[in-house]
Amino acid sequence: MRKTLILLAIAGLMMACGTKNTRQNNGATNTETNQETTSVEPSATQNPAVMEDAQPFFTVEPFVVEEAKPLRNKEDGEESFEELISFKCAIDLPLTDNQALHDSICYWFSNQFGSDYNGDPREVKAMVNHYKDRTLDIEEEDDMEGFELKYNVKMLEANDRYVTYRYDLFFESSSAPRAGFETTYATFNRNTGQRFTRQLLKVDASLEQLVMNALLEQFFSAWNDDDLAELLFFDPEDDEDRPFFLPQYDDPWILDDHLCFGYSEHEIADRCTGQPNCQLPYHDVEPYLTESGKAFFSLP
Repeated sequence: MRKTLILLAIAGLMMACGTKNTRQNNGATNTETNQETTSVEPSATQNPAVMEDAQPFFTVEPFVVEEAKPLRNKEDGEESFEELISFKCAIDLPLTDNQALHDSICYWFSNQFGSDYNGDPREVKAMVNHYKDRTLDIEEEDDMEGFELKYNVKMLEANDRYVTYRYDLFFESSSAPRAGFETTYATFNRNTGQRFTRQLLKVDASLEQLVMNALLEQFFSAWNDDDLAELLFFDPEDDEDRPFFLPQYDDPWILDDHLCFGYSEHEIADRCTGQPNCQLPYHDVEPYLTESGKAFFSLP
């Protein structure tokens, strides 16, 4: 029975992008600022090169939902309500007079949470409550195991050029260490709402080399060479034998005018390393950006 519930709970956890492992580190994921800015609304055109002098109003509204449900368990003919199913969500809702920016952020929220919500993705509160009800309405069985499902979606930085969000998903069963983690970032053009994706990069071998060097210096510096040889799925000294590549699943994001690259668990290194990430300053990545990509870093 316990195995059945774990499979159901993990299935719910996987409804977005899958269960991953993450941890805090000294790379690109440790800057959390919640800045608010105010200005008038420009044209919502999708062309980043067309921009008014002033930026649209933008701030956030914290929205928190938390609910738990006791499980009716039977064991040896006796009932127990000690096990709980717990759903928690804290999310920074975008407040802006730029409809394109608002909608782009909300659609990204929807993609992270899952695919079985049939309502308007821009109605974020309704969407969160849908997933709360879906979690708590799980079919009960005798001797079921409780679990906690926790979402945290935080606006990290907002300036005249971009808005960056971080999405965290945490799952833990009552009998640890069965747990799952997932962390994803997204950056949106403050004027157009366009999300920064890998399509805004001009990728070549020299950019891959920059990212690999940054990972080795910023993220993997805690491991010695012998350990890295066992942990890494690429070979820094022999690219033909075990080649290095840019992230295939997660798009880059921007924090403090640095372009950040993050990998999924078990994508370029053993699962025990978590989700490797690094950051590069604008002057290093500028040659590899399209014109749309450059618009995230400088006003025209």
